[in-house]
Amino acid sequence: MMGVDETLRMEEGTMLATNVQKWAEELLREGRQQGIQQGLQQGMQQGMQQGIHRGQHEGKLWALRQLLRVRFPDADLTPYQSRLDAATDAELEHLLTKAATAATPDAVFATE
Repeated sequence: MMGVDETLRMEEGTMLATNVQKWAEELLREGRQQGIQQGLQQGMQQGMQQGIHRGQHEGKLWALRQLLRVRFPDADLTPYQSRLDAATDAELEHLLTKAATAATPDAVFATE
């Protein structure tokens, strides 16, 4: 038969193990929560940055199309559509500059 001291030590050990397990589970929950919050924060920040960049790009594209329509109202711009759609920000800026002074749409889209 076990003595009182041994029984108390076993109960203390069981209580300690239970407390450690509860503590570990709480840390795990907190860690998951922190991970979720951090992931959401990073995702929102990246999404906003991408959205801002995309908005700026679309704004340049819109401005170029408007300028081309004003400068060359009778021109068929369909042949240049795929080039416009594929243009980078730098290319759009370059095309905007050319469109302001070019004599024809062909001159705007001519490669140097």
